[in-house]
Amino acid sequence: MRPTLDEVILYSVPGCEMCRQAREYLLQRRVRFREINVLVHPKAVLEFVSLCCPVFPIIVVGDKFLVGFSRAQLLRLLRVSRR
Repeated sequence: MRPTLDEVILYSVPGCEMCRQAREYLLQRRVRFREINVLVHPKAVLEFVSLCCPVFPIIVVGDKFLVGFSRAQLLRLLRVSRR
């Protein structure tokens, strides 16, 4: 499940406040993204959890990813992906 260079994927879990904040931020900025609930699709995120600690959300933008949620870091990631 490799994303394309401009694809944004939000891996989330229900009840996660940072996941909610990330979702709202992406919606406010009108960023097209696909959200994957890892409780429903656990295999989808196994490779990321094995690389780092199991913290959510995990936001994938093309070939880069952000663990957790920071508006500034996500904005930087989105800008870099659009070049």
